[in-house]
Amino acid sequence: MRVTLPTLLVCGLTAGVYAGQPATQPGKAENEHGNPKEILAKAAAALKEVKHAQYRALYQGTGWFKAYTPHLEGTAIIGEASEHDIVRFRVEVRMTPARAFETIELTAGSDGEIFYVIDTQKKLVYADADEAVLGTRARDPRRVLMYTFVSEDPLASLLEAEDVELREDVEISGEPCFQIHVPRPDERDVTWCLSKNDFLPRRVEAQIKSPWNAIGTTQVEIHDLIVETECRPEVFRLSVPEGFTRTDDFAP
Repeated sequence: MRVTLPTLLVCGLTAGVYAGQPATQPGKAENEHGNPKEILAKAAAALKEVKHAQYRALYQGTGWFKAYTPHLEGTAIIGEASEHDIVRFRVEVRMTPARAFETIELTAGSDGEIFYVIDTQKKLVYADADEAVLGTRARDPRRVLMYTFVSEDPLASLLEAEDVELREDVEISGEPCFQIHVPRPDERDVTWCLSKNDFLPRRVEAQIKSPWNAIGTTQVEIHDLIVETECRPEVFRLSVPEGFTRTDDFAP
C-alpha cells in the first residue's frame, strides 16, 4: 500500500497512541512550542508504521568538518530488513569525495540478499552476497540513508535521554518542523528536525568537535518524502543495464 505522509495521520496511525490524552497545540505547552518527549513519542509511533521510504537527499559537512567528509546529493529508497536481516536499500547519488573536486555518479544497493554497485563510467556492475563488494567507499553512498525509517525501535535512545531541548521551529522545503536537540557529553550532540504535520524526520544533524574545540556538523536533509506501510522488495532487485557487464569482483 502506497500512501503520502498526510494520509498516515488521517488514518490515525500516530494519533491512536495518544487516545484519551489532550492534543498538544503548538505554542501551548511548557516551553510555548510543545513537549519534546511527547513530540518524539509521536514521531516514534509514526516511524513504526513505515516499512518503505523514498526521498531526495542531501548529505554534507559544515564548519571545520566540511573538509573531511564527502558531499552527496541524490535519491534514496530504504525498506525493511529481509529474512537475512539485511536492510534493503538503493541510492543513486552524485558524490564529491572529501578534499576533491571530481564528482562521481554512483548507484549502490541491496535487495536484502546481495549487494551491488553500478559504475556508469566503467559500465560494470559489481554484485555479490558479501557486503565488501561495495568497495572501499562502501560507507559513503549510504550516508544519505535514514535507517530510522525501518528501525524496529525508532528513536529509542532519544526517548531515553534525560536532557532533551526543543529549539526554535525551522522550515525545510516549505515543511514546518520541530527542532529537537539532544546534548550528549560523551558523544556527539544531535539535532532532529521533525515535521509538524506528520512527525517524520526531515533533517538530522550531528555536532562534531575538533581537537581544538572548533564546531562542525554532519547533516542529512531529505525532501519529497514518500512513505509506505508495506515494503516493495522488487524495487531493490538488481537489473543489469543494457551494455553493462556483471562481475563478482569487489568494487575499487
